[in-house]
Amino acid sequence: MLPEMLASTRHFDSDVQRLRGILCKVVPAELLNKECDEKLDAADIDQLLKDSEEIKTALDSIFFKFGTHVCPQVVLGGWWRLAASYRSVSKQKQVDKSNILTQALNDAEAKASFAKASVSGSFGGFSGSAAVEGHKTATEAAETSKTNSNRDVKKDAYSEAHIEVSQAWRGGASGTPPVDWRRSLDDTMNSNWRVIDREFSRCVGVWSWANSDDLNLYGVACNTNDCISRAVCPFGYALTDCKATDKNSNGVRIGSNFCDAIGETGGNLVKAEATCSRTKSTVVVTRDNPNHGQFFDPGDSNSPFSLECPAGSSTILLTCFSPWDVCKQVADYDDQGRVPTASGFVVEPFGEVFDSYRETGKTKGVHLNALCEITAGSVDDEDSTIRVTGQACLGRKCAHRNFAATCGSAYAVIGCEVTQGADFGEGLGLRIEGKTCVGFVTDKGPGLNKWYQVTAICSAKRYTYEIYALRVDTYKATGVTLHSKCVDDRGVDSFVLQCFCHSPWGHCQDAGVSPSFAPTTWKECELKTALQADGANTGINIQALCERSH
Repeated sequence: MLPEMLASTRHFDSDVQRLRGILCKVVPAELLNKECDEKLDAADIDQLLKDSEEIKTALDSIFFKFGTHVCPQVVLGGWWRLAASYRSVSKQKQVDKSNILTQALNDAEAKASFAKASVSGSFGGFSGSAAVEGHKTATEAAETSKTNSNRDVKKDAYSEAHIEVSQAWRGGASGTPPVDWRRSLDDTMNSNWRVIDREFSRCVGVWSWANSDDLNLYGVACNTNDCISRAVCPFGYALTDCKATDKNSNGVRIGSNFCDAIGETGGNLVKAEATCSRTKSTVVVTRDNPNHGQFFDPGDSNSPFSLECPAGSSTILLTCFSPWDVCKQVADYDDQGRVPTASGFVVEPFGEVFDSYRETGKTKGVHLNALCEITAGSVDDEDSTIRVTGQACLGRKCAHRNFAATCGSAYAVIGCEVTQGADFGEGLGLRIEGKTCVGFVTDKGPGLNKWYQVTAICSAKRYTYEIYALRVDTYKATGVTLHSKCVDDRGVDSFVLQCFCHSPWGHCQDAGVSPSFAPTTWKECELKTALQADGANTGINIQALCERSH
């Protein structure tokens, strides 16, 4: 739900109403959940293009006035940054430019460390001489003479260069040397704190305050066998509908906040479409087979079975997924992964389609979900999920176990989220160890002054396990594909819930993934490593979090 302390203003509502009036010209009224005063004349292409440009202008105006997101959770503190730029009309060696800029930054840092230091003079456009109160010994005078000689050489060599050093800071006491500035950020002086980062995973788009309670979101299309297109409802919204936009799919699968459309053999594009609501609450019910994992085979009992929502809720959606095309044999199946019935999901045996005999791991069955809207105060949520947030830690202090969150003994980990430091930098990663989500932070790189925190999503009624794929020294190849496939101890394929990557050398980022990435298929995580220089440290680990049937 939207943060209670935040509400739209009269000015925001006015701008949104203007945008809606423009949309009425080009979008069917039923898609806006509101009657429009004007209808589109499909023959008037020129007017359509004009209206489209007007929509863009109206959106730009809203984002300019109100921003794109509101972030109720932020990181407070301070930062101080020095930057140097180099310009020259003549070509110079890269190493010479680097040395000059390094010296310029060192001089600026030294100046900031002495309260009584003053800077004056010019050198190729760069202010670089310093005067500090006090007297010099003979040795100091000799060192000064040597320094001045070097400066003269550099002056001649870079007479056409222009170097500028700038500094900027946010938070902390102004006009103080670095040591005192750091002290000014102590807990006892929190009035000096400023917003330096935001919890992006908790930010809410300003469009959430528009006069609309539903969102239609789409996953990234895919076209390989068993591939996944996933659409995820944002924070504050509940999933209320899910379908595959292409009829050539193996069906759809739903979770508490996501909609998966699964591709089939043939190379046809498939894309997931999720409808999300901020006014409804829903719960997902799944039918598992105790003997054959998450695919139910009515042939086991040779009789129909039903999948119904718990008391206090009503069925709004029934979904079906089967890699063996069994869903297409189910009555009322609409080729988009859904069975449109409000009375419960009843599946009849279909002879050999639901053959009770099968080889290990070759189940010819279906995975079934019911999406239930909560109508009473509460229901028996099948997931019974809770969120456990670990202790936050700062940069290099984030040792192995300090950056973690652990589910209780009665719970299983069904997901991990980074709730601080989501913009992971070089050498950072995430993985699961038993009932614990563990983040890894290197002691060098851009993350030294950032806060990190991880949250574990835990379930009392679901079971999970982990599959690892470890590869080191991949520099000898042009790129190695790592696989983590979900196969339980009975040899039965099961669903992958989330994929994780960890490499102390930053190779997860080199491969184009964050520490948590989407599965490649419904049962497998896949990652192709990037080409590394000969002899480079190339250790990398990927992990699949798999759901085990009861």
